[in-house]
Amino acid sequence: MCVVGMRLPYEQAAEVMRELLGITVTGRQIERVVDWHGQRAIAWRDAEIDAAWQAPLPIGRQPAGPAVLYIEGDGAWINSRGQAHAEGKVGIVHQGSEKVGRTRRRLRSAVYVATFQGSERLEAV
Repeated sequence: MCVVGMRLPYEQAAEVMRELLGITVTGRQIERVVDWHGQRAIAWRDAEIDAAWQAPLPIGRQPAGPAVLYIEGDGAWINSRGQAHAEGKVGIVHQGSEKVGRTRRRLRSAVYVATFQGSERLEAV
């Protein structure tokens, strides 16, 4: 039910469930089941992230990583079909720049992230 409900509008998902499996449910029932399982998945993921942040490092071992790590973020308003505007949030993590020519530079080990959800979503990535 969740897989069908995630991939189709809820009313269409209810129709598919009835036609393929002979199960009669409403679109609203499918929406509640998908939402319930989605909330559980989010809570499980958040607990895993919290556990990873709180886990101690083995004694005598330093965390691997660069000496300096740059973290930058920004947002931009974008017109969208469904809403008047939506704010896109973007972030980049890199280890500084390096020279790649006489007048050019590039970022070392750059990783980009983006979301149209709240900026707290960038923290989880």
